Amino acid sequence: PAPKSAIPTDKDLQQQEGIQRDGSLIIGKSLSDPSEKPETLVAIIGGTEVEISAHPNLSILESLMDEGHNPPYSCMSGACMACMATLEEGRVIQEDPGILTEDNIKNREILTCQAKPLSKKVKVRYHE
Repeated sequence: PAPKSAIPTDKDLQQQEGIQRDGSLIIGKSLSDPSEKPETLVAIIGGTEVEISAHPNLSILESLMDEGHNPPYSCMSGACMACMATLEEGRVIQEDPGILTEDNIKNREILTCQAKPLSKKVKVRYHE
């Protein structure tokens, strides 16, 4: 498997939504421009919307924490679901789907401790 810091290649970005051959998970519509780079991360945490610069090598959770925000989380390893959020806009990749079920994936729910942005803008809403 690819190291967690690896940036997906253009070929990876063209994959369809869902579990990939390498075991990773992509959620979100295919990018029209596979060279699109993450720029903006919007998160709704406890009803408050925050906007920060996206960091393609960091998980959504890590990016938010680095910017001083306090999203919900517990284990940081994809095992507890405390950091679950719904992807409202954009496209993300999780190298490990963790404990997400098929229903979670169908509902566009992601583990922000594992999910990394792929599209120019990613918007997530944390569960309350």
